[in-house]
Amino acid sequence: MAMKCGCKGIRTCIRCEKRTGVLPKSYPSELQLHTSFVYCSKCNFAWEGWTLNVERTHQHSSISSIQVNGIFIKEDFISKHEEMELRKKIDSLPWVESQSGRWKQDFGDRKSVV
Repeated sequence: MAMKCGCKGIRTCIRCEKRTGVLPKSYPSELQLHTSFVYCSKCNFAWEGWTLNVERTHQHSSISSIQVNGIFIKEDFISKHEEMELRKKIDSLPWVESQSGRWKQDFGDRKSVV
């Protein structure tokens, strides 16, 4: 059956998921079968595992880590007020429906993908 919405490969749109009853593949659970490291900006180490809040969990930990050089993350580099202003400006830009049926905002030049 040909899709009228532009669904391709592993990507599906909400319309097709509802219409066919096919749920999107659970990539996070499949990925967790592999080894992953999460970077902590507080200590400049990447810690084994999938926990995104690694900076709260790795102190005095016995899990393995690797040192990462060449990365600098400046946390809280804008104030809360500046953040809210940026969010308002970004949200005020037009939203358009994508080929997959989801809503998006386009930034920059528009390119045709063949």
